[in-house]
Amino acid sequence: CSGLLGAQNTLKALRTIVENLPECTNLALIGDGPERAALEKHFENTNTTFMGMMLGDDLAAAYASLDVFVMPSESETLGFVVMEAMASGVPVVAVRAGGLQDILTKTPEVGRLYPSQDYEEAARATAELLTDEAEWTRQRVACRDAVEEWSWMASNRKLRDRQYAAALRRFARNRKIRVVLELVQTRKRLAKFCKTIIDAQWFLQFAAYAVAVGTLLAARSAIDPLG
Repeated sequence: CSGLLGAQNTLKALRTIVENLPECTNLALIGDGPERAALEKHFENTNTTFMGMMLGDDLAAAYASLDVFVMPSESETLGFVVMEAMASGVPVVAVRAGGLQDILTKTPEVGRLYPSQDYEEAARATAELLTDEAEWTRQRVACRDAVEEWSWMASNRKLRDRQYAAALRRFARNRKIRVVLELVQTRKRLAKFCKTIIDAQWFLQFAAYAVAVGTLLAARSAIDPLG
């Protein structure tokens, strides 16, 4: 595995996974962090090597030297280390959680995902890749090809050609819906106005009657001022 050695990355679970793998399996933890001392104690008496912080060519060589990349962290928002492993042609076994599911969308053909805290399934998937050379080789190629979809150029093409186009379609659709809703609201207001007039008919009739009587009385007064 590679990344920050922090409690949030659930790295202690790797011991449970490794204990269910062939005895010759070696675990490499690349990176550093606040949990390193606790993890070193947790992994005592296991075939675990803490590689420490690695950068540049050393990090690239470390990735390329791995047989399987196992990511137990359930708090990944994206998972750049998984993408880096795939770009190095390393098969990935990861927990089905967070942003890892957005990268490994074609499992089990491309990478493997195991249910949260199901470390037996994680070990089974890892062991298969470690012992089945044909599947391991196929996964190497599949992971490398799949991660091409996340290159800078591919990501920008996806944003321009698919996501912007989808946003424009939604905008046009919502605008049409808004016009219809505005028409409906206009009809509702007109209906409410008509209902108000109908409900007030008695008042209008009385007002008309009063105006007519007043007009008649005024006319009679004008014709016969003496009454």
